[in-house]
Amino acid sequence: MSSNDEQSGLGDRLSGSLFGGETRSADYQAWADRLRAKRDKAKQFVADHAEPSTENQASYWSTDALFAESARVRDHEAATACTAREMADRKVQLASDLGLRGEISLSSANNAWRRLAKLHHPDRYLAADQSVQDHHAAEMIKVNTAYAALKKLLLFDA
Repeated sequence: MSSNDEQSGLGDRLSGSLFGGETRSADYQAWADRLRAKRDKAKQFVADHAEPSTENQASYWSTDALFAESARVRDHEAATACTAREMADRKVQLASDLGLRGEISLSSANNAWRRLAKLHHPDRYLAADQSVQDHHAAEMIKVNTAYAALKKLLLFDA
């Protein structure tokens, strides 16, 4: 058999049933048509359910919206600014929420948080009553909030 005959036979096998040939092309075309129909249906749904926009309505990315958000953040930071004494009192309060007494450091806060997380983690109480689960879930939220705030204050001081 010559090399032309071998190449011709190989070409027939590649375009024929060995790799799917026309069947695979038809399957691909059907798949592409289904995706187009799905995309068109989604676009139509969005168009039908979109709220009518007004000319003066600010978009999320408008300059006014961005500056308004910046002003809101600046006002919130100004309202929550505190003195050094208030910050120290806040650290003591957060540390007591974590069960810490005396020296407050980042490592002691980490250890206290881990200890309380092991105690109150909701996965430990899957078989318990709903009231017990709710109590420990609330405690876990309290512990996580106190730890996050204390960690932020301790890192701020460093």
